[in-house]
Amino acid sequence: MRDILFRGKRTDNGKWAYGLLCRVGDTYANIRRMDAGFLYSVLTNTIGQYIGLTDNSGKKVFEGDIVKGCWSTVFEVYFDEDYLQYRADGCSREIDYYGESDKLKVIGNIHDNPELLEGKP
Repeated sequence: MRDILFRGKRTDNGKWAYGLLCRVGDTYANIRRMDAGFLYSVLTNTIGQYIGLTDNSGKKVFEGDIVKGCWSTVFEVYFDEDYLQYRADGCSREIDYYGESDKLKVIGNIHDNPELLEGKP
């Protein structure tokens, strides 16, 4: 069973908050930090869920992350509702739950580093 964890950019200082998603509104939501019970207001368009995998350095992979895969190809991680699975944008390859994540490296995310996807279709 995978951890249920979300992240979102805080409305007060723009830093990332990690924890459980609570009380969602139109433009903001709240994320409760699990270890201390703090409640942070975050922008809804920045919320991403942990996909249950880590990259090759052990970093958790979230929706909205930009990853570098095999052959140095750069992809955005997103949830594809048509296929009910996490995929890597660009070539629409599914992220394999059987060991392929050891070939991925999180290099940024679409909110802090959109330039990493420049030139992608």
